[in-house]
Amino acid sequence: MAAPVLWGSEFLVNTFTQDDQSISDVVLLKDGSFVAVWGLGLADDRGGIRGQVFYADGTKKGGEFIITDHAGADGDTGRPSIAVLNDGRFVVAWQDFSRQPGDDQTEIRARLYSPAGEALGTEFLVNSNKDGMQRWPDVSATANGGFVITYETPPVPGGVAAQAYDANGNPLGVETPVPMTAGSNPIVVGLNNGNYAVFYSGSIAADPSSIAIIGRIMTADGQPAPGSQEFLVPTTTTGDQQNPAATLLEDGRIVVVWQHPDGPTGDGSGSCIMGQILNADGSKLGGEFRVNVTTENGQMRPAVTALAGGGFAVAFEDTSRYDEAKSDICLVTFDRFGTRASDEIRVNAGLGEQTDVSLTALADGRILVSWSDETPGRPDDPLGIRAQIVDPRTKAISHAGTSFNDQYIGTGFGDTLGGAAGSDHLRGEGGDDVLDGGAGADILSGGDGIDLVSFASARSGVTASLAGGSGGDAAGDTYSSIEGLLGSSFDDVFVGTGSAILKGRAGNDTYYIKAGDVFEEAVNEGRDTVIVSGSYALSSDAQIELLKLSGVSSRVSANLTGSNTANQIFGHAGVNTLKGQGGNDTIHGGAGNDKLYGGSGSGKDTFVFDTTPHKTRNVDRIYDFNPKYDSIWLENKYFTKVGSGSASKPKKFKSDMFVKSSKAQDAEDRIVYDKKSGALYYDKDGTGSASQVKIATLSKNLKLTYSDFFVI
Repeated sequence: MAAPVLWGSEFLVNTFTQDDQSISDVVLLKDGSFVAVWGLGLADDRGGIRGQVFYADGTKKGGEFIITDHAGADGDTGRPSIAVLNDGRFVVAWQDFSRQPGDDQTEIRARLYSPAGEALGTEFLVNSNKDGMQRWPDVSATANGGFVITYETPPVPGGVAAQAYDANGNPLGVETPVPMTAGSNPIVVGLNNGNYAVFYSGSIAADPSSIAIIGRIMTADGQPAPGSQEFLVPTTTTGDQQNPAATLLEDGRIVVVWQHPDGPTGDGSGSCIMGQILNADGSKLGGEFRVNVTTENGQMRPAVTALAGGGFAVAFEDTSRYDEAKSDICLVTFDRFGTRASDEIRVNAGLGEQTDVSLTALADGRILVSWSDETPGRPDDPLGIRAQIVDPRTKAISHAGTSFNDQYIGTGFGDTLGGAAGSDHLRGEGGDDVLDGGAGADILSGGDGIDLVSFASARSGVTASLAGGSGGDAAGDTYSSIEGLLGSSFDDVFVGTGSAILKGRAGNDTYYIKAGDVFEEAVNEGRDTVIVSGSYALSSDAQIELLKLSGVSSRVSANLTGSNTANQIFGHAGVNTLKGQGGNDTIHGGAGNDKLYGGSGSGKDTFVFDTTPHKTRNVDRIYDFNPKYDSIWLENKYFTKVGSGSASKPKKFKSDMFVKSSKAQDAEDRIVYDKKSGALYYDKDGTGSASQVKIATLSKNLKLTYSDFFVI
């Protein structure tokens, strides 16, 4: 099976490079970006905690922020843990060594932050018992919008305690001992039902000299779940099981991984990584499984994150290429059943000691891995926090987006990425992608392939071109490497570039088209308009209702040809050739001496005269007028004393207003057809006091009658 691939290059997480940076934790933010926190060992024996928010592509978002500069002492860096709450804020917990000289106490402290890394309120003390060493904090969000922190606290019976909080950081209940027997190195996972699960290393009744991974389910207020007991996670308990890690899977189950130290009962070599899937009540689902593929030397200290689809990824330290003094970071993925879904991949580029791995699945399915890197000679930072994005995706993805400023990066397979509300940044990468930013000023980048911006989620019509948007949900959008636009269910306006693919879909859409643009409308998708600045011909099957020349007063010659459906075609003041083709077409020549064709067949074509008549500059030629099917409409604004009517309710001509002759015969005559020449005249008074004006030329000897004329 294939291994995941490295996405981009390894990067340095920390900006401050003096002294030692170590022990990082990373977590996905609600908008698809991520945040890292890590410990900092300062030269004056003080310890600190720093943080940095990153965009989804691994570039830094803003600057590095200080969480505390008094977390550690004597080289200890505070061991931070981080979790994102339901509303997008995050909480950081750490062990605090800000003691006075001669004081050996340590504390667990925490603080809330905005998604941008801005501190909210002040840091607060977590532990109630203040005797001895409080250490190894781990924090998880809970279903009620709050969070829970577990930690080692030797004065408390069992050595592990938990403290739950609501969404405002107020304690829920009191500090609660978790183990029924002694425990250490705790981790915590919030569950979908409001409970949380705590896992830790502890002795087992069958062999008190051995250490195994033990779990317990607790309620939201920090009490043991009714009827619950401690439960053993591993099946094989030979040797001391240690360094547990756990995560909540997509379907509400839990996966726990740990370091199994015994070669004969593990992978036949040194220590290995084992795993077990659990139901939310702690019961086992299937058997335990080995994580690592490579078995040489030892594999240690795992971390785990849930993936979309119910699977998960595990990263761990691997010494197979070295002796025990150096290690790589390796990663492998599993499906929802705990079956290995990929080969291992070595994540790090450095050749030194890579330790203390942390990882989080990104919103688009990639995985962010961070670790402590000690590689002497590295010019940027020989003792720093490094990270690498890994891509395990093997097929196209689809994301609907959130109310946050989403950041998603696609695959090479043709993705559908949505942003919903917020100012989103969507990157399609390879493949033919569809990107829908939704409301907000979005940045949409298609990458390779034929990529389309979609407005399917829009709540009103939009105005957009391939450069960006200016109306509706498209307002403020900017696009790059985008080949086409997909419309909303409303009235959209799309501006072509000469190479655009435009699909308006439902609604009465308007297209401003240049040669080379491609547009698409289906039957019953509204009354749609194409506007062009020069000659243009619709394809024979185009579902376009209106075809127009832009610039009503332009005198540049241009030709328009309709489709085999019913078209309404508009010329301008220049000399136009307008052809209706099949269907019941309506031809508006506009000003100018135009050549008009209704089209072949039995279509009921209408020729509209709705500009001021002029005997030399506005005389049209109608080449295929058929009195059996076709008609002529006269706009009463310009053709006076012909009666009333409108475009929506054209009124039939009166019989005494039409005459076949070379001139008007009485005061009632308004339209004169000279069948010998085919000339069609307008006479505004019928008396000859004002000269009749030629408005068109038709074929000779047509069986033209008053019923072929209507007033609008």
